[in-house]
Amino acid sequence: MSQLRIAVIVGSLSKQSINRQLGQGLAALMQDKADFEFIDISRLPVYNRDFDNTPDFKPFDDLKPQIRGCHGVLFVTPEYNHSVPGAFKNAFDSLGVEWTGKPVAFVSYGADGGVRADFHLGAAYEGPPGHVHGGIAALILDHALGGAASAPDKPRLTGTITMRYRR
Repeated sequence: MSQLRIAVIVGSLSKQSINRQLGQGLAALMQDKADFEFIDISRLPVYNRDFDNTPDFKPFDDLKPQIRGCHGVLFVTPEYNHSVPGAFKNAFDSLGVEWTGKPVAFVSYGADGGVRADFHLGAAYEGPPGHVHGGIAALILDHALGGAASAPDKPRLTGTITMRYRR
């Protein structure tokens, strides 16, 4: 089997964002298990369905093969005003068809742990009742928490990561 490829979409556009650093840290922890491809959403215009099949849709079309070629998607987003940043929601909604059927994981960060950002995205992207979740998202979470807790020279606290497994 070839190496797993995970698309990473960071909700903050800042190059120095904590969320970008968190995504890069997760990718570094898992570098022997998967290849991580960071998808740059900073150049996307605000989506308008009138763009479909026009040159204005090109920035969206350029990202589609990157997402389509991955086995799963990891979303790392801050919580802004009890929700997600506008640029992230724009990319999330306009490119959603590209990750349909792929395992998806959300990692959110904010004043209250990012739980409201995760909740905001929840209902529309939950799997069917009784669906068994796991796979890539569980592997990422397991390695992230294991790496955070394993410091032989001094004890570390593990963080709380709110994650829902999606399919």
